[in-house]
Amino acid sequence: MGMSPSMNDADPRDEVLLSRMRARRRSTMSGSRIASFCIFLLWSMDVATAFNVNIIGRKRYPWSDTFSFQHRRQARLNVHMPSLEDRFDKWRFLQDMLDEEVEGEVINRVLYKVLKTYRTSTTSLGNDESQASSGLTPELAASLDSVLDLSTDYTIPAISNAVDEDLLKKLEKLLPDPVEDEDGHKSAWDTVIELHGRDMVKANETNPTTEWRVLCLVARLMIHYDFLSKEIA
Repeated sequence: MGMSPSMNDADPRDEVLLSRMRARRRSTMSGSRIASFCIFLLWSMDVATAFNVNIIGRKRYPWSDTFSFQHRRQARLNVHMPSLEDRFDKWRFLQDMLDEEVEGEVINRVLYKVLKTYRTSTTSLGNDESQASSGLTPELAASLDSVLDLSTDYTIPAISNAVDEDLLKKLEKLLPDPVEDEDGHKSAWDTVIELHGRDMVKANETNPTTEWRVLCLVARLMIHYDFLSKEIA
């Protein structure tokens, strides 16, 4: 009668085969772990990116002050500017801005260009009488200069993660006075209403958010300082 082979009588070739299978299994498991880690890492980066973008499209920056400064400056230098060659482009830009669809760095750059262009063009008029006739009083000139002095890399940081109330107060001083310049004040608001819709403006003014407050302020400044009608430098 034939006898079943015992464990001690195992074929050496089977041992070699088992050894190869174990090695292959270990290699496969390592590869799977690496792949799983890579997928987790990519997922984490996507979540971090989604978490770090606020509703105006401007990225929040890490807690490290040095890292934050470097990234903010790089973002300012590399910002992609939209085409603003004609009135239609500018009108659409203001509409998108009020709809919170324009990046903060772009808005800050355009605001700088608008105010700088106005300041430069009025200064080139020469004497105080000519400047006054254009609307540039000594008080307004000083207010414009105080804002432009705060610019960095050709931007005025009106749109930022931490709202700068001091800067906003300086910007509000540049708006036409509702009593002394009623026409300028009303004209800016009428244009905002035409851009954004009367019902939307009314709703936003009834329960204003910080984003609306800043964007509406910037829009009225751009309108008042001839963004729609003049070429910006």
